[in-house]
Amino acid sequence: MKTTGKFTHIKGQAKEIKSQRTQGIPIMSFSVDGHFIQLTSRTPAIIDYNDDIEIAGYKEDGILNSVAYKNHTKNLNNLSDVKKAVWMGYIPSLIFLIIGVIMVYAIMSSFQIVVFILGVVFTIVGFMNIIKMHKFKKCVNILNKDIS
Repeated sequence: MKTTGKFTHIKGQAKEIKSQRTQGIPIMSFSVDGHFIQLTSRTPAIIDYNDDIEIAGYKEDGILNSVAYKNHTKNLNNLSDVKKAVWMGYIPSLIFLIIGVIMVYAIMSSFQIVVFILGVVFTIVGFMNIIKMHKFKKCVNILNKDIS
């Protein structure tokens, strides 16, 4: 297992597999080498018991939230889906960030507190989403390095 900050990269065999749907989105829970993993994706992941898999994600409250996966047994992965989601996430994040900065800058001269607060909120939301998309991109990059 490689860990960089909160990012985790695990290779191993899938065990204790459970699938469910929450609000129409497939969620798969399983363990690899004693690590509890949750994989949420728009399309169902295809992972069976004892499949050789590789997971990249981030730990939150003791659970590894998988962003990207590779199933070496079945030669499947979700890397292209995650790449699309990353770029689709960057666009609104950048728009929020730009609008927020413009609003804060515009308020500096007119001192209207409501617009200033909205500008700060837009800036923070945009920045936080950019950080999240960067985490997702890092997960894809981790798995892409190990393509053989």
